[in-house]
Amino acid sequence: MPPGLRAPLDELRKAKPRDLLLLEVLARMNDDPARATRRERGADAKTPDAERVKAADLLRAVRDPQAKELFLAQLKSAKSDAVRVGMLAGLESYDNPAIGETILAGYPSYTAAVKKRAVQLLLTRPAWAIP
Repeated sequence: MPPGLRAPLDELRKAKPRDLLLLEVLARMNDDPARATRRERGADAKTPDAERVKAADLLRAVRDPQAKELFLAQLKSAKSDAVRVGMLAGLESYDNPAIGETILAGYPSYTAAVKKRAVQLLLTRPAWAIP
């Protein structure tokens, strides 16, 4: 983050700690606390589904290395198809073979919408699609 922006953005964060646009800007500037807040909101079942999906999308876009575990955990535990599909989208930015195995293991329990997105994700990595 450019040094001249640090102080004003920190003041804004103190004034508006839950402002989604501010958190997005900070996360894109590699701000660890902002990314941690987005991970927390993405994992919180009390957070609206749309915000959880948006958090997953942002964490995928910035390639947050700690988000992979969040995506995998929420894929298993989320009740909403929208959240599960969002977590699958987040997993696209990772190449770990264990991700494909985890998706395949959970596949029988997915709804039709989640299965469709899971197949799309599995086909992005040939090693995942061919056991």
